Amino acid sequence: MHKLPRVLMLLLLATPVLFASRGHAACGPADTDFSVASALPAVPVVIALDDDRVLLGKRGERVPTHRKLAWIDDAGDLMPRTWADKVDWSAYRASGKTAGAAPTKLYFDPDGRLCRVERYRALRGQAVLDGGFALSYDTAGELAAYIEYQREYQQAGASRAQPYTATRRACLQRDAKGQLAAFIDDGCGEAQGAGARRHYVRDASGRLLRVIDMVSSEQPVAVQTVDAQGKPGPRYVRQSPNYHAPGVSQALTAYPAPPGKPSDRLFPLHREALAALPVEVPENPWRVVRIKDDVPMDDDMMSWDPDTQIVLADGAQSTPNGATLTPAQQKQVWQAMGEHPERVFFYPDPMTRVMLLPAMSAEKWKACSDPANTATDACAG
Repeated sequence: MHKLPRVLMLLLLATPVLFASRGHAACGPADTDFSVASALPAVPVVIALDDDRVLLGKRGERVPTHRKLAWIDDAGDLMPRTWADKVDWSAYRASGKTAGAAPTKLYFDPDGRLCRVERYRALRGQAVLDGGFALSYDTAGELAAYIEYQREYQQAGASRAQPYTATRRACLQRDAKGQLAAFIDDGCGEAQGAGARRHYVRDASGRLLRVIDMVSSEQPVAVQTVDAQGKPGPRYVRQSPNYHAPGVSQALTAYPAPPGKPSDRLFPLHREALAALPVEVPENPWRVVRIKDDVPMDDDMMSWDPDTQIVLADGAQSTPNGATLTPAQQKQVWQAMGEHPERVFFYPDPMTRVMLLPAMSAEKWKACSDPANTATDACAG
């Protein structure tokens, strides 16, 4: 019998706390019978929240809406983003005759925290509760979880005790110090159905070391390191190479990701693969070069100029096995890949090039992407 992974065990143990927080009982647990009316007063608003909009913020700023109440981005802020708590809802409050036909109703606790969102639709002349969100908070008043509900419309004559189905279960898990330890985008509390998540690895003092993105409990896909000053350091990803040639494996490979979105194709490879670099046409001349350090990499014309390149290895034509490098050339290229990241390129022919990146070993990736590993150098080396 297989044991559950340690991270999954921790999340399952935390599930009752996340979904049934008693810190702010006015909001109640997020896991609820959504057909039961809230005891809190309703605040009807004149806007529907089923489309993307830009709303007025509490400080006069523009707040774009999102289909989720909390989400994470691949770039920018590492912490989950929210929008509903930033909107000045008083600017959209319905009154008088418009209140009864309002497409949205909001419910807040006495401290102003959003507890419930209800979406309505017109059906046979009636305003029908179509779905919405229920939110819960921890004892410190921080968002702990939200569940999105959707009404299931039955065929004539069918009945159902609970007509609303949970379509998204998101939660934010915090440690004993109240710092965010994990954000689960969906499937929170479901051992087999948990979706994308982000883990925050901290040392004993609480300093953030790494941020790990996973598509499931056992499939990390990216690791963002954070330096001692709290600034983003190197980022590592596990993806398939986008260089396609005979002999190039498309297996998932972990490697340090170049910053931004480079225009060149990426070819992460292990040290031993430098013995013979795969090519599409063996008859073409090939070369491996390093772009000089003073050449801006965002200028494609300059970096393609042979005068800005230092040739590390070349050949008049490759063999059927690929472009073969001598042991001395392999050593030189591998050293350049480590000392001059994102500046070493393989030209399988004069008009084509791919960026060579050092692949991480399976052991190093496992250590780097393990949320339970609090070593500061987990990804180094």
